[in-house]
Amino acid sequence: MLVRVVIIFALLILPSRVNAQARVALAIGNSAYQHTSKLINPSNDVSDLARILKTPGYQVFEGIDLKAGMDRSIRQFARALSDADAGVVFYAGHGLKVSGQNYLASVRRRGCPRSTNGPNIRRKAP
Repeated sequence: MLVRVVIIFALLILPSRVNAQARVALAIGNSAYQHTSKLINPSNDVSDLARILKTPGYQVFEGIDLKAGMDRSIRQFARALSDADAGVVFYAGHGLKVSGQNYLASVRRRGCPRSTNGPNIRRKAP
């Protein structure tokens, strides 16, 4: 809880300290997993964060319980980020670690990712 409060506080103060003109954010919350345990809070977290980020003028790409749309949301955000002065990424949901690489899991994900090829922004989490 304290971590969330600190993050939200930092996000509220950061825009006034950064002289950014174009701000974009990607907020994904996956809760309704088909092949593993469902999560309670991700959709609430994303809705709350999106509302907070829109106040100082962020363009928010918001996704809840994404299936195939997860890659599309990430690509849209990446295109907007290329012209932006500031960007924020928030993900709440399950993830996978395979051979030392971290992956974000869509709600329909079953097992390991099919491919590790392709741009990092589409497949791998830091």
